[in-house]
Amino acid sequence: MKAIRGGLDDYCEGLPDEGAVDFVKVIRILQDAGFSGSICPDHMPKHPDDPGGFQAYAYGYGYIKGPIQAVHSQV
Repeated sequence: MKAIRGGLDDYCEGLPDEGAVDFVKVIRILQDAGFSGSICPDHMPKHPDDPGGFQAYAYGYGYIKGPIQAVHSQV
């Protein structure tokens, strides 16, 4: 899962909570469709204090867990 700001040919990748995607809605759709695969962050932004991207990906995985828990609590 990733978030972008902007549009075709003029965009930048951001953290999941910086874009226009409603991840709770996406997770709900996946659940309703019976999706049982994995969900992982994609192309997390780089930061000079995180040269390996480990903090960015940890944030991404943590962010994904929130919408999953929210949707499962609504069942």
